[in-house]
Amino acid sequence: MGSHFIPPKHKNIPLILTHGSFDNHCQYPLPHLARFLANKGYITFRFDFRGCGNSDGSEEEYCLSSQMEDLEKVIDFIKMKTNKNKVGIIAKSISCIPSFIIASKRKDITMIIALGPPLHIDKYWSEEEVEEVKKRGYIFHEGCKYGLKYALEMRNLKKNYIESLKKIDIPTLLIVGENDKKVSLEEVKTILSLLKSEGKKMEIIKNADHSFKMNENNLEDVKKCVENFLLELE
Repeated sequence: MGSHFIPPKHKNIPLILTHGSFDNHCQYPLPHLARFLANKGYITFRFDFRGCGNSDGSEEEYCLSSQMEDLEKVIDFIKMKTNKNKVGIIAKSISCIPSFIIASKRKDITMIIALGPPLHIDKYWSEEEVEEVKKRGYIFHEGCKYGLKYALEMRNLKKNYIESLKKIDIPTLLIVGENDKKVSLEEVKTILSLLKSEGKKMEIIKNADHSFKMNENNLEDVKKCVENFLLELE
């Protein structure tokens, strides 16, 4: 399940917007960004990862590797639908991980904008939680049903994730809220230092949290950062 905008006169690079953990393609601020960018002439596409929103699959199937599989299929689909050779990605939170890993391997991703990108993905699961998932096959957290594969990948894929970051040589914009409680500024600064790209940039949104809706100005600040970055690439 997804949503797309294809302006009559559009830019060359379609933009795929990906949502965070157990959310959907309507996660704030993705719809607002999609409409804003469509009005600027960009093709935008949002979709639900497997096990999320209105997509197929169960919640227990949702994990980092399933996100990577889904994103690769979407990239191929968008290229075919728009008859374009390359795409850009705007990723939110956890979906920054599969986005960076895939971008380190494919040559058809031309840029990445990462909103609240985490680094220490192993910190989200305690030993007790992992043991509980191993026994039951799943665990409930904040109303969502997390499966064993998700728990293990969040702990075991960090090395692969970091190595992927070191291979990223495309223009990359990292955006983080000044008051983000889930992803620290130091994490994002470390990600910035790991990136190979010369066209890398980090923007801190004042008075913003991880969702970028703590302050009424957050959305406009994010839009401005995204637009300025994309204009520099034209």
